[in-house]
Amino acid sequence: MCGRVYLKTNLEGFLPAFSFAKREGAEGLANQLPRFNGAPSQYDPIIIRDVIRVE
Repeated sequence: MCGRVYLKTNLEGFLPAFSFAKREGAEGLANQLPRFNGAPSQYDPIIIRDVIRVE
């Protein structure tokens, strides 16, 4: 069975929690949030907190 995603907030509630997120880059998600039964084939917002560089 595939995993499902549950996002209970809308875009207005999501962006203030991540002040570094640019609104113009996230406008496409406005009609997709909240999502109560997201499938693996759908796009979801991803927050990257740290970048690990391997040299």
